[in-house]
Amino acid sequence: MKSALEVIAEMFIKGLEAKEDREQRKVMNRMFGKVVQLTLMNFNEAVVFFFEELEVDGKPKKWVRYESYPTPMLKCKKCGWKGTWKDLPREKVKFDVPEGDVKSILLDRVEETIEKCPKCNRTNYLYWKDWVHPMANVNLYVSSQWEVGKFGTLIVGPIHVRLKALINVAFSLLKGNTKITPFSALWTVINFGTILL
Repeated sequence: MKSALEVIAEMFIKGLEAKEDREQRKVMNRMFGKVVQLTLMNFNEAVVFFFEELEVDGKPKKWVRYESYPTPMLKCKKCGWKGTWKDLPREKVKFDVPEGDVKSILLDRVEETIEKCPKCNRTNYLYWKDWVHPMANVNLYVSSQWEVGKFGTLIVGPIHVRLKALINVAFSLLKGNTKITPFSALWTVINFGTILL
């Protein structure tokens, strides 16, 4: 089963497939050779998009593929353990269902991650570090996938829509809903955002 972020990555690819051939080529020519890491702040996962030449329907074509990675990196200050969010211990959560409600099979299978070191079982010694793909040209940290679309709106649509998008992007960056590293790759993020539009 695909994770939530992999479903979002598929949405990006379907957005590119839905474009006309001319628009697809335009976006792919701008993004070809780039590697974009997208990390959603509310998921413990990062997806990395590779814009490269792939075989599509038996023919070489400029296209995009993605890979999913667990994030963030964790380290225990007490014992030196290193790992990712998926390495943390998990335990089943019990739900109290009121009488008369239908009890779902899924309620018995829900697990919750416990934020404690799996080696020394301490909770207050873990510290977090953002995971960065070594090949990524730009790392985009967003609170929602729709934040990415705001960047694409800066170059698509009439002038009043672009101005509104500029205000939204500036507000999102100042508020901390979006972070771009390095910021000099802003143009790459803007082109990446056009995939959703």
